[in-house]
Amino acid sequence: MWKIKILALIFLFGASCFYYSQSKKNTPSRFKYVKIGNMEGKIDATDFKFLGSETKYMQLLQEFEKSFSKINKGYPNYYRDYRFIEYTSPKYLKVSLIPKQIVSNEDKKKLYLWNIPLDTKVLEVYYNIKTKKIDDILETTPGTIE
Repeated sequence: MWKIKILALIFLFGASCFYYSQSKKNTPSRFKYVKIGNMEGKIDATDFKFLGSETKYMQLLQEFEKSFSKINKGYPNYYRDYRFIEYTSPKYLKVSLIPKQIVSNEDKKKLYLWNIPLDTKVLEVYYNIKTKKIDDILETTPGTIE
């Protein structure tokens, strides 16, 4: 009798794992493709709620790109990955710059920009939301733990 109970539990566990894995395939991605001017990148759609709306978020990104275009023409050969630091009250926008020649077309379509070699130099830019100024540009690699 105990063997039947164990087999039933194993079957239920397997069925629930299968159902969960199938349901994740149909959920929409939380990342969105964004193009501001001729600069391409991705944003996390859950970040909209921290600024109130998508229009405020896009306006902030346009302000960033306008001020960032003065530095090395805005680094046009890089994809952008826009993130907030301190989600409760965002103070900084962290933008990771990933070289375009490293990202494959398939990864670009999936908005998975981090499938790159570990020795690739990635730039990180910190934009102060309150002062509207770029604070730092750091050079890092994907394997670096900050």
